[in-house]
Amino acid sequence: MDSRPANDVLLGRSAPTVASVVGDAHLGKPDFRKSAPVLSLFGNAVLTSNSGNNESGLRTTPDRHANPIDAFLQPNELDASKATSVYEALLTLVPQDRELSILLNAGGGWWKSWRQMYPDICSSGENPTLQEYIWYAVGQRNPVVIGNALLCLAISLQHLPTDFDYSHLGFLNVGRATIQQYVSTVDRFVFSEDDFMSSLEGIETVLLQSKLYINSGQARKAWLLIRRGFSYAELVGLADDTRSSRADLHASSNRRDSALWHLIEVDRQLSLILGLPITVTHTSPGLNTGIEPQTSSITSVEYRRRLFTIAGSIIDRNSHDSTPSLLTTIEQDHALDGLAKSMPDKWWDLSSLQSHTPDMGDICDRLFTQFWHHQIKSSLHLPFMLRSATNPQYHNNRIACFTSSREMLRIFHILRGCACTRFIHYCQVMDFQAFTAAVILILGLLGYQPASQKHDFDEQVDDWHLIDLAVEDLRKAASESDNSVARQSLRSLETIQHARHGPLSESSKKNYSTKIVVPYFGTIFIAPGERYSRTEMTQEMSPHFNNEAFIGFNNFTPFSLNDYSMESIGLSDFDSLLWPPKSYTDLDQEWWGLER
Repeated sequence: MDSRPANDVLLGRSAPTVASVVGDAHLGKPDFRKSAPVLSLFGNAVLTSNSGNNESGLRTTPDRHANPIDAFLQPNELDASKATSVYEALLTLVPQDRELSILLNAGGGWWKSWRQMYPDICSSGENPTLQEYIWYAVGQRNPVVIGNALLCLAISLQHLPTDFDYSHLGFLNVGRATIQQYVSTVDRFVFSEDDFMSSLEGIETVLLQSKLYINSGQARKAWLLIRRGFSYAELVGLADDTRSSRADLHASSNRRDSALWHLIEVDRQLSLILGLPITVTHTSPGLNTGIEPQTSSITSVEYRRRLFTIAGSIIDRNSHDSTPSLLTTIEQDHALDGLAKSMPDKWWDLSSLQSHTPDMGDICDRLFTQFWHHQIKSSLHLPFMLRSATNPQYHNNRIACFTSSREMLRIFHILRGCACTRFIHYCQVMDFQAFTAAVILILGLLGYQPASQKHDFDEQVDDWHLIDLAVEDLRKAASESDNSVARQSLRSLETIQHARHGPLSESSKKNYSTKIVVPYFGTIFIAPGERYSRTEMTQEMSPHFNNEAFIGFNNFTPFSLNDYSMESIGLSDFDSLLWPPKSYTDLDQEWWGLER
């Protein structure tokens, strides 16, 4: 059982050098995107695509701003005059007490949940409210701390209700303009200064800014930023207990541990979704992934740390093994099951959430942790599920993959519908994860069922119902301003969902194709595959289904995918910092340095 602190995880191998971290972040070779779970959903016996001569089918533009930092740079004491000037400049952006209270009362609920999931972040041994932290930052005269306070305000602006009256905040123009001002100012005066960033507070700057990116659907930006955070952590010896007594760290071991584990968790979350490599691998000596069943309960914090330790081995498998080992997969599955038993049954029981409204921080912590558990388990079994239709050896993998996908959609529906978790509306990455889970279930309904196995009619009805709920949840999310991920996921899922009424004849399969946009990956042209089979669904079986809601209902019929055929829409500059045009396909493309 791996109960070591985060610094031990980082030091389990030779800690990643700056050169290795930055080098791994290059997306050119190898093409780790092939291992993205979502892409395997469109290259299988039910759905296939054609790539021609382009093996990956994707065109990418390198991130001009993922520049290596000087490997020989040593952290220096902050220049007093520069630090004072930056602090005073940033201080002018902090609202007055009245406006601050209005803003935080309306949009600051995320802070309590975030701090519950990552204790000691931004403070040691205390549990300040967000307003107390802002006041603390103002009094510190530290440019990094006041910069973090501005990022907290930007995140709070993201979480304001869509009907919020901005006239109450007289110092602001509109939400997105102020967020852009905060982020660009911190990036210019704090993030660009290695002297400022080479500190524990600088690592927390990385975590806050990555949260902004994740909330706005820019997963690859967040992934690159987290890797940069690991570089800073190594530069200042944050992961090394022998160097942690540096006078400029001024932090407890718990605070360092929380920051480092936060980096590890976000890195693995994003790597799993995007099919990209992780910074700290599971192959570190002594990094145990075979977690035994626990006899007593553990905290959610401990649970996630163990969960993402296991996730590291799964991501590493997906990135490097074209033919994953079934034996290794079984061992990883046992590790996940053993970890699940460390939590009491009532913790897993979601029905209790319907009878009362628990503390917002507790419910979000619990649901997010469960969601990621099922996401990781689904990704573990997905490669074998895609082989299960013709190989009965993978029957258990198929069941596990579909079961976890169902649980993901159930939790997503709760998160989208529960008033206590309103701020989830701004975590667009989760919308993409729900899209992925829904497509997995559709594949199961359209062809990934062994021919010898009798179809479970009730299970099919339940699965289509979950898919319909996901469509409606994404439709509500898409109505929110600036939720490009939900809009793209909705359009694509509606298109794929229409396959339930597709043609059965072979000639029809060959003559029809359409395209969908997969968020973060681009456009795929799809058509019916060799195992595609229509499921006739009556209105009673699928009460939420509405033909008129689906794109191209009279113009196309679903899809197959013959090999991969992907191309990304041409790149263009964004008009704003965090919100690309609604029609923009590649949600993560360049938007740094747009000040003209």
